[in-house]
Amino acid sequence: MGYFVLLAIAVYGVSNRIKLKIRKNKYYETIEQRRLYLERENKIRQEQYDLEKEIEKLKSDKLQIQILSKDKELVTNSLQVVKKNKILNGILQKVKEIEVKDLDETTKFQVTKLNKSIVKEVNNDKSWKDLEKHIKNVHFDFLKRLKEKYPTVSPREMDLATYLLMNMSTKEIAEIMNISNGGVELARYRFRKKLELTKKENLTGFLMSV
Repeated sequence: MGYFVLLAIAVYGVSNRIKLKIRKNKYYETIEQRRLYLERENKIRQEQYDLEKEIEKLKSDKLQIQILSKDKELVTNSLQVVKKNKILNGILQKVKEIEVKDLDETTKFQVTKLNKSIVKEVNNDKSWKDLEKHIKNVHFDFLKRLKEKYPTVSPREMDLATYLLMNMSTKEIAEIMNISNGGVELARYRFRKKLELTKKENLTGFLMSV
């Protein structure tokens, strides 16, 4: 009889230990499952974050490509306007050389009218004004940041900065700003000085980082 009692107690004890072990296993299993779940959730969040960053980068790259494409178009249009004005100024100069006193009244009137028309076209060049406005719109954010960081930058220097950012050559800038190549180099030198750049720092590279 005593043997069966001891056996029953032993079986009960073993049963309890097994149940306890099962509960512990379930507990640890639950903990592990939660850890795996959190790990998986964090991984998904990280992947989503990386994806969003990649999308933003692609958007930024696409925007940059669009800006570069627009810049090429603007450079071409700018030089066309400059060329047109040069031709008009050349014609104007030739018109001025005409001795109107030797002309009859009708021809004299036509020459004077042509002279005024050319002067008006050069001075009130809507295409050039529209182009300048368009350039500033495309690079609005850049010009805003530049002015905020360097309040003393003049409108002329902001134009120079934009042309440099558009990767224009010294010759192209000279034509658009109506100054000599040497004048452009001098303007660049003074601009670098205002920005407090060292000799080793590239002006265009610096502007791209603004």
